[in-house]
Amino acid sequence: MLDQIFREVIQATEDSNFSEVGIHTDESKASNPHGLYVLDGNRREQSLALANGASRRALAVAYVLALTESTGSRVPFVADSLLHALSGKVKLTLLQYLINGERLEQPVIFCTRDDVSESGVKELLARYSGSYATLTTQTKVIRDGVGEVMRYDSRTENRRCSVLCQCSISEFCEVCELVGDADSGSHLVQRQSDG
Repeated sequence: MLDQIFREVIQATEDSNFSEVGIHTDESKASNPHGLYVLDGNRREQSLALANGASRRALAVAYVLALTESTGSRVPFVADSLLHALSGKVKLTLLQYLINGERLEQPVIFCTRDDVSESGVKELLARYSGSYATLTTQTKVIRDGVGEVMRYDSRTENRRCSVLCQCSISEFCEVCELVGDADSGSHLVQRQSDG
């Protein structure tokens, strides 16, 4: 099952780096008897270190889903940066597996705006998400001119303040607005006030 999920998520072909992925059991490791294995095209075991970031993320999700199915257990699913650096189709397939995962409790995914900016991803999350929250840090962060908090106050003593607001993945407000959000075109819209 793990191999099937992994192959579908990454759209593996016969030329893929891994011919098979799976779970092996080593009873000598009492604290953690289940581990992953990866085989190359010649059926030799490969190091997981050779997998790219997208493959590692897909493998982690496939591992959790396969374990829940094989053990019959329900588990919470919390992931940080799960969608980072995945291509559109891989991202959509991975999210669909999480949505359809009958044995997963409500998945919680931490991601950046860029991770969910594609329309198909946005639509899928809008349809199936129970709630959104935007976490913005006041710390002034500038990387290539992007990421500066709009209302950063350089006079404050506590520069490591984080603020939580209820903006969706397509919104910004006076709390979480970054420089350039208002000019982002259709990517983001300003959240309407509740009052």
